[in-house]
Amino acid sequence: MGAGSTPIQTVKLFLCGHPAVGKTSLKRALSKGRLKAILPQWQKLRHSSHCPTPGISVEEKHINGSGRFCVWDCAGQVEFHLTHSMFLGGDNGIFIIVYDSTKSEDIVKDRISYWMSFIKAGHDPSKERKPSVMLVGTHFDQTRNQNFAQEMSTNILSELTRLFGLHLEICQETFMVDTRRPYRGDMINLRTRLGQSAEDLRGELTPRICDKIKEKKSSWCRGRYPVLYWKEIVDKTKLIDRYCEEDLLETAIDHLHQMGELHRAKIDGDDDVIILDPNWLTSAIFGPIFAKPGLRENYNNLVEKQLYTVDDIAQHFDLEDTYLLIQLLLYFELAQCMNGGFLKSERIKLTT
Repeated sequence: MGAGSTPIQTVKLFLCGHPAVGKTSLKRALSKGRLKAILPQWQKLRHSSHCPTPGISVEEKHINGSGRFCVWDCAGQVEFHLTHSMFLGGDNGIFIIVYDSTKSEDIVKDRISYWMSFIKAGHDPSKERKPSVMLVGTHFDQTRNQNFAQEMSTNILSELTRLFGLHLEICQETFMVDTRRPYRGDMINLRTRLGQSAEDLRGELTPRICDKIKEKKSSWCRGRYPVLYWKEIVDKTKLIDRYCEEDLLETAIDHLHQMGELHRAKIDGDDDVIILDPNWLTSAIFGPIFAKPGLRENYNNLVEKQLYTVDDIAQHFDLEDTYLLIQLLLYFELAQCMNGGFLKSERIKLTT
């Protein structure tokens, strides 16, 4: 790309696994600085009650010794897996499958196999690079026999490599961790390996305009609504770089999409929509819509109905452009318009 390019700095990191295995705890432990990690209040933490992640939590994190990542923490509850399948892709990404090392070998193997199948299904086989996958066993401090747990993880890794090795780049080391001790044991090894895998991805060059868009995109949001049409993106980019041609902007937006910094969708003919904050879509929108009764106390859920009006959705989400939100739900095949048009009296059925 020449002088107007810069190496990728941020790598997309997916945390996958069943409910309550410790994905969010692992994310916090990885991003914990050395000083905070040795404070007594961190060391004395007990395994707290499980608070489910709504949809997918998307955050940019610096992992000491590994670099900068856009971390996609995927809820384990099955009701969210439909939407997970829309995002678990991209060439510039690493997948960590998290499992509970206190569970039996059959349960662990079945659950990891499920997520490997999920990742394989979301990968474009025409791409030369295979998805990079690592296995992390949590709650290692609670296992009755740590040697047995380690041997079990080795056996599972060997069998699943045989089954999925042609389609996935599976790290030939499992990491058995206690997330309360972020700089001990396999937590150190995991950081090292994560950094090595990320370095392989950071060699790719991106247009320099990517950095400028990242700096400005939060100021482009309309209040609580971080969505712009393609023409708006073009106009705003011209304000920060008047020489940026539209084909270069196309390349830049695609790179930012791959890095997880934003999400690009075609919802109305050839007019693209850019979601500047993917966490808004995956967590603030999908979370309330797809939450089942047992999870609803964790966030402001949408009251369950067979059919919704435009006003129902407008009142719940309090957004500037309710119709564009409905179009996004139609684009992701998560809604159906029952009256056949965008009228105020429209009845909308959600695919939950």
